[in-house]
Amino acid sequence: MDWNGSNFLFGLFLLDVMRRNFQTKTYKRRPTRKDKVQVFSFFKMVFLVILLGFTFIFIYVWLNLALVRKGYLLSAGEAKREYLDKRNKELKLEVGKLKSLDRIEKIAREKIKLSDPKKHEVIWINR
Repeated sequence: MDWNGSNFLFGLFLLDVMRRNFQTKTYKRRPTRKDKVQVFSFFKMVFLVILLGFTFIFIYVWLNLALVRKGYLLSAGEAKREYLDKRNKELKLEVGKLKSLDRIEKIAREKIKLSDPKKHEVIWINR
C-alpha cells in the first residue's frame, strides 16, 4: 500500500470524524441521591412558599370579614340605642303627663267624686 499524501490526509480526516462523534455523543448520567434530594428540597420550598402565601391570604380575608361583621354589629347596636333613647323620651313624657296634678285632680273629682275638704274635716298637726 502506498502512503501518499492523499491517503494520509484521508486517514486524518477519518480520525477527526471519529473523535468528533465520540465527543458529541453524550451519555446521561444517572441521577444521584444528592440530585434527588436537591430536586425534592426545591419542590418542598416551593410548596412551603405557596402554603405560606395561602395562609397569609386566608388570615387577611378572615380578619377583613371579622371587621365587616363587627361593623354590622356596631351599626345594629347604634340603631337599637337610638330607638331605645327615643322610646325612653316618649315614656318619660308619658310619665310626666300621668303624674300631672291637674290630671290627678280631674280624675279624683270626676270619677271618684271627691271634693275639697270642709273646714271641720281638716286637722292641723304642729310639730
